[in-house]
Amino acid sequence: MTRLAALAAALLPIPASAGCPSAPELVAAIRPTLPETGFVGLVPSGSMPTVLAWLEAADLPHDADAIVQVVGDRGIALVLVQGQSCEGRPVVTLIGAAAADLVGLVRRYRALRGWGPELGA
Repeated sequence: MTRLAALAAALLPIPASAGCPSAPELVAAIRPTLPETGFVGLVPSGSMPTVLAWLEAADLPHDADAIVQVVGDRGIALVLVQGQSCEGRPVVTLIGAAAADLVGLVRRYRALRGWGPELGA
């Protein structure tokens, strides 16, 4: 619950005068609120098409220029960022088998591309 509350706080509407946070700014805002075992970062551009295709196949929001991933011990939250729009930024939460399916797909894709195993954060 703490991670979801931190994510929700980072995505609260921001006054127009403050501007809309970019994907890297969202990462910076969420990072201090996570426990040591949590991870937040951008989905690498090389993996974006795979993640977006998986989201589309699962009938989930899948239109984004960048994706901020928040990984915890119970699952994954994906914040889809498109352009400078703050309105209606979708957040997809994957828990259990759905999270494992997406992670497995990305790992297989990376292995097929010859990118090697992912290293721990």
